[in-house]
Amino acid sequence: MRVKIEKIGNNARIIVQDRGEGMEPHLIKEIFNPFFSSRDVMGNFFGHMNVKSSLKEGTLFIIEFKI
Repeated sequence: MRVKIEKIGNNARIIVQDRGEGMEPHLIKEIFNPFFSSRDVMGNFFGHMNVKSSLKEGTLFIIEFKI
């Protein structure tokens, strides 16, 4: 697993990447469903999260929020 933290202007960016099994495309859509998780963390920080995943290659999360 690789974790990288960057400051870009008034924003923070956290990049988390693994080389695991990846996620099925239908699961990627579900992780942004507010009922899939019990908390709306990113909305509280005025940020956003993107995810890219390929089966057998791993997953990449990019999280950005104002600091």
